[in-house]
Amino acid sequence: TLNMGNPMKITKQPVNTSAKIGENAKVTIAATGDGLKYQWYVKNPGQTSFTKSSVTSAVYDYEMTEAKNGRQVYCVIKDKYGVELKTNTVTIGVPVAITKQPVNASAAVGKKVSTSVTATGNGLKYQWYVKNPGQTSFTKSSITSAVYEYVMSEAKNGRQVYCVITDMFGNKVKTATVTLGTPVTIKKQPTNAAATMGTNMLTSVKAEGHGLKYQWYYCEYGGTTFKKSKVKSATYSCQMTEDSAGRRVYCEITDMFGNKVKTRTVTLKSDIKIISQPTNASAAVGKKVSTSVTATGTDLKYQWYVRNYSQKGFYPSSITDATYEYVMTAEKSGRQAYCVITDRFGNSVTTDTVTFSAAK
Repeated sequence: TLNMGNPMKITKQPVNTSAKIGENAKVTIAATGDGLKYQWYVKNPGQTSFTKSSVTSAVYDYEMTEAKNGRQVYCVIKDKYGVELKTNTVTIGVPVAITKQPVNASAAVGKKVSTSVTATGNGLKYQWYVKNPGQTSFTKSSITSAVYEYVMSEAKNGRQVYCVITDMFGNKVKTATVTLGTPVTIKKQPTNAAATMGTNMLTSVKAEGHGLKYQWYYCEYGGTTFKKSKVKSATYSCQMTEDSAGRRVYCEITDMFGNKVKTRTVTLKSDIKIISQPTNASAAVGKKVSTSVTATGTDLKYQWYVRNYSQKGFYPSSITDATYEYVMTAEKSGRQAYCVITDRFGNSVTTDTVTFSAAK
C-alpha cells in the first residue's frame, strides 16, 4: 500500500492586508504536511487573469506601489505526494485615506443641502453620523454613501455631521465634522442715527445665521469712496465729531458657509444741542446791549428774529451769528428776540425768546 504520511492541511488562511505606499505588504499562510512547496499567483488591478509569482515561500510580501494597490493573491501548496491545496484569494492594498474632506454647506428651508467626502482605498464603506441643534450626542444616520444629503428644515438648521469610512482591511478614518444650515439673512436693517457732538453714535444690524462675521464700511461726508472700518461687531459705534458728522456706513455679513449679505447704507448725523440759552439784557440808552447762544452741531448757521415793543410780529434780523447786539435807544427798549439755529443736515432748533430793556 502507498504510504501518504501526514495529510496536508491549511491551518492559517491568508487575510486581506494593507500597507502604505513605500511600505512592505505581507501575507502569511500556515500549513501542515510532508515536503510542502508553495507557489503564489497574482493579479494586479486591470488584469483579467492570475499569473505565477516568483514567491515560493509561506510568506508573500512586496513593496506597496500605486500600480500594485489592490493586488489579489492566492497560494497553491503541494506536498511530496503530489497533493495540492489552494488557499483563499485575498486582496492587498493601501489603507483608506481621505483626499477631500466634507465642507460646511447651506440651503434655504425646503431646499436640498449636501456635503460629500472623497476617499481612496479598497472596498470602502461609508457611515454618516448626525447631531441636530439641541442634541448632546451624535447618532448613526441611514446614509451610507459618500454624499450626505437632506431637505433643509427649521429643525435641521445647524445640523452637524461626520462620516466614518471603513475599508476591506478593517482600517477606519473619520472625517472632519461639518455644519449644514440656512444662509445668513438680515432680520433688522441698521437705521439712520443722530447724536450730539462728543457723545457716542451707534447703529446696529440684526441677522440670523451660523458663524456670522461682521465688517462695516464707511464714507465720510461729501466723499464717494467707502473704506473698511475697524468695527467687526453687529453694532457700529463712533464718537460724534465734526469729521464723523454725516458719515455713511453699511455692514457686510458673512456666514461660515461663505454666504454674504450687505445691509442698506445709513447716515450718522449730528444733532444740534443748545448749551446755553440767550438771556434778557439791559443797557443805558446809547450803549450796546447783547445776548448770546452757545450750541453744538455741524456747520451751524444762526438767524435772529426780532420784534420791537410796538410791533405785532417777529421779522428776520440782519444778524446771523451766535451773538445778537445793537445800540440801545428809547424806541428799541422792550425789543424781543430769539434765534433759529440750523445745521448742515437741515436740523433746526429755536432758542428761548428774550427781552432787551433800557437801563434806568
